[in-house]
Amino acid sequence: MKAGYKLVIHDLNESAVKELVALGAEKGSSPADVAGECETAITMLPDSPQVKEVVTGKDGLIYGFNPVPFLSI
Repeated sequence: MKAGYKLVIHDLNESAVKELVALGAEKGSSPADVAGECETAITMLPDSPQVKEVVTGKDGLIYGFNPVPFLSI
């Protein structure tokens, strides 16, 4: 955020969300909501089952990303 990038976050830990929102981040209501607001998503999760849930589970990242236009060269 200090470098001018928009930060949209989602976390089950509400205190972590509040702390970053106070610094200027936007709160996403779900991983899909976050994905709809960005081109890149970064996850910080403990293990593969949690990554799978966040990416492909209900309201997962995969459901929110905007389609990337096909480039023909």
